[in-house]
Amino acid sequence: MDADPTKLQGWMRWKEAQRVSIVALYEDGISAQKGLEFCQKLSANLEPGCAISHQVWLFAELGLPALRDAAAGEAVVADLVLISARRRDTISPVLKSWMDLWLQSKGSRSPVLVLLQDGESTEESSLEEYVESAARLGHLECLSHPSFPVQKEPVPHPA
Repeated sequence: MDADPTKLQGWMRWKEAQRVSIVALYEDGISAQKGLEFCQKLSANLEPGCAISHQVWLFAELGLPALRDAAAGEAVVADLVLISARRRDTISPVLKSWMDLWLQSKGSRSPVLVLLQDGESTEESSLEEYVESAARLGHLECLSHPSFPVQKEPVPHPA
């Protein structure tokens, strides 16, 4: 599925909005870059006066209960929750714990859930299956972009 924000049902609510709130969860620097590209694409298609609130959390931060709770609290009031991660055979336990907490806390709000993953694959990943299932149970619109090109972390060169 294309990671085009204008294809989301929530898009019509945001197009004329004064403010769009995004909570983004990134596994690492490369997945953060892909998430930022998605947010830039979204921003470019909004009205010029629309402010974007972009809260960023790294998966590693979600291992601390106070930070996990803060991130879930921000997501409860967000218009869009973005998860950008590496394709793996297993789901990060801290991400799963965070998602469970957020979904239990979200009440009747229905933000859009977007999942971006790296790597080429014809099979659905464990994370993709979990996110899509959670979206169905939570009555959320979900955009699951199966892959973004894999890039290796830059190797520092000695000076």
